[in-house]
Amino acid sequence: AGGHTSGQVLVYHDMLGMTSHPHHEAFMPRFCKKYADIGTIVDQGLRQYKEDVENGVFPGEEYAPYKMSKEEEEVFMKMMNKDKEEREEQR
Repeated sequence: AGGHTSGQVLVYHDMLGMTSHPHHEAFMPRFCKKYADIGTIVDQGLRQYKEDVENGVFPGEEYAPYKMSKEEEEVFMKMMNKDKEEREEQR
């Protein structure tokens, strides 16, 4: 390592700041230069996704382009009910 080498192996998670946990930040390897802070962006995206799902915002009609016909839905629900019954019998 150091300025007299032709390269150095770095863990890309460290280089790109993919881990945003405070413990990781406190123990960042001294030989690693952080080129980005992707972990914070990933964390923000995951938190927003969780919030949208919990609040019923996502998935909405805009992100549900595939539709079942009424007949397909009936067949699907029969299959789901049959599966549920079979699993309950196995208990």
